[in-house]
This record gives sequence, C-alpha cells and structure tokens, in this order.
Amino acid sequence: MTFYKRNLPHWQPPGASYFITFRLAGTLPKIALDELRLEKQKLQALHKHSFPSDKALQEFIYKKLFMKIEDYLDKGHHGPTWLKDPKMAQIIKDSLHFKDGTDYFLFAYCIMSNHVHLVFQHIAGGMEPNKVNEYPITKILASLKKYTGRRCNSYLGRTGHQFWQNESYDHVIRDSDELHRIVHYTLSNPVKANLVEHWREWPYSYCISEFQDLF
Repeated sequence: MTFYKRNLPHWQPPGASYFITFRLAGTLPKIALDELRLEKQKLQALHKHSFPSDKALQEFIYKKLFMKIEDYLDKGHHGPTWLKDPKMAQIIKDSLHFKDGTDYFLFAYCIMSNHVHLVFQHIAGGMEPNKVNEYPITKILASLKKYTGRRCNSYLGRTGHQFWQNESYDHVIRDSDELHRIVHYTLSNPVKANLVEHWREWPYSYCISEFQDLF
C-alpha cells in the first residue's frame, strides 16, 4: 500500500476503487485556509489518543476537513467557476472517458462549477503494463490535470497560469456498500447545491448503467 503526503495523507493501493475530488486553483480564500489549519490542529489535539495509529487519526481528520472544503466549494463564493462553461465541462468529460478501460474503470463523476468528483476502479499496470506503479493515482491525476489544464487555459486565452489546485482529495473505497454511498454522494452534488431536482437533470454527471437504477 502506497502512502504519500503533501498537505494531507493519501493511500494508493494499486487496483483499488477510489473517490477523488480535485478543484480549480484559487477556489478557497485565505480565511478558509486559515480556518482549515486551525481546525486540523484542534482535531489533532482533541483526538490524538482516540485512534490506534497516527495513520487512522490522519484519515479521520482528512475526512472532516474534506467536508468543510466541500461546503466552501459548493457555495462558489470565491475564485473561478470556469467549469460552468459547457465547452470547458466537455473537455473534462471527454478526458475522463478517454482513459476509461485502460487506466481505470469509470463508475461515476460529477463536474461542478469549480471542482470535480470522480469514482473509479484503478487498473493495476494500466499506464505502464510492464512496471509496478508505486503512485498510480498521483500519475493518473497528474496526466489528467496537465492535459485538461492546458486545453482549458487555451480556451480561456491564458498562458502560464495554474488551472487546477495541486492538492487533491482521494479516498480508498473499502467495499460495495461504501461504493454505492459514494456514487450516490457524487451524483447528489448538484441536487444538494439546489441546481437541479434530480441528478439525471445535471448535464455534467455520469454513472455506469449498473448503478443508475439504484439512485
């Protein structure tokens, strides 16, 4: 099992199913980032003896902070909301489907105005069949962000500007029950944001046919 850390910890077992969220650069104001840092410190102090390992504690904190970040993003009060543009959303959609069946099996996604939720099962060895990839999700996301960032910046007439935030949220899905809950959460994002009444009405969502009748 692979572990790496930038701002928060990530575990990347090859062949696992993942829930991933990534956002546009500049979508969290400084006050929000300061609040998240304070919240992280508070959670570490409050729960430092509540978990059997530091890894378990960090994963707990990771999930708590993610929900706060998600709340900020859904409000969309700060930073760019370029993905509202259908042409830019289509760039993301096409890119997500392009690697489906080679690097991952795509379960679901939802493209919001300033962030993307993605659920897939990684195909071990997909990017480099003859080589074990120690950081499979890191490489998949780096490739996806590089390509879509370049395409979207070109559409915006920008050069030399960061399009995506470097840090992403990724969570290893443990079992089929959790997979169903996360797919439902992903598809419900525009409903929760009061953009549509049913997830099928949102043009920038996708779900494999096997799951569609469940939600």
